[in-house]
Amino acid sequence: MKKFIILMLAGTLLACSNDDDPSKGMGMSNFVPNTPQGNNLKFTDPSGKTELLSGNVVLGWAKGTLLNKKYWRQVRGGNSEGSFWIRFNLPENTNKKDVIGKEHQLNPIRFKLENSSKINNIYPEVWFTGSNFNELKNATGKVEIVETDTYNIIGYLKGEVLDKDNQLIKFEGYFWRKDAEPW
Repeated sequence: MKKFIILMLAGTLLACSNDDDPSKGMGMSNFVPNTPQGNNLKFTDPSGKTELLSGNVVLGWAKGTLLNKKYWRQVRGGNSEGSFWIRFNLPENTNKKDVIGKEHQLNPIRFKLENSSKINNIYPEVWFTGSNFNELKNATGKVEIVETDTYNIIGYLKGEVLDKDNQLIKFEGYFWRKDAEPW
């Protein structure tokens, strides 16, 4: 038991630096990754039935251009059954510190390229793919991503999304990656 407690404390120290303490965020106070990358999201339907979306692949930070020097950054992950997409649509000159370490409210309406010349604020959105989800509908809720000395990405998602039958499904969980693409 003593060895287990020491290992847990060591893991906590490795995953969190003093400057980037995830416990200050939404739901990260007890989370410590134990693999180089992965995700573990729990979905709960209106009847209380739960399903997990767990995988060992998280890709980030993908990037792309929008209109008028605006751009996007993206993290995605999942498994062969389904995936999640987290995209931050960003105004020109948005700094990494404006995204990382902050809680962001998710936008329920899918962002369209033709509207990108008009954005002046960070526009975060999340959607899920797979046989159970309406891929054209964004989730509502919150996302937070932090960076530590050990992990480039540790993220927490919490919210609701419509499934293929238009039932509101609650979700909550984590995703992480040690060696993500640079911001």
